[in-house]
Amino acid sequence: MSSSPSDTAPPPQTMLTALGAALIGLQKRMFHEKFSMHTERGAALSAAADLDEELTVTIKKHMIDSSLKAMMFKEGRPLGNFGTKIQVAYLLGIISKLIFEELEVVKRDTQ
Repeated sequence: MSSSPSDTAPPPQTMLTALGAALIGLQKRMFHEKFSMHTERGAALSAAADLDEELTVTIKKHMIDSSLKAMMFKEGRPLGNFGTKIQVAYLLGIISKLIFEELEVVKRDTQ
């Protein structure tokens, strides 16, 4: 018996917890080390890039194995930008409305 993608993907609550942890769980030492060498703007952009990458990883975990997966996340492709990833993750129930709204603020403030 073969399993469907939904049988092998972690439950949405697990992904929500992981993404929430990425948003609020940076340890103080790591945060200081990473962002103390940046200007405020540079630190914000670096944090947004980290969140973008975490969102990419989270969405990919919900996809079947396919050569299309990597292609979809390249620049200029359907999931190649932060804003689209935020919307898709929310619409698929991977992130909550609260996290969606917070990520939208991050996106807006780092454009």
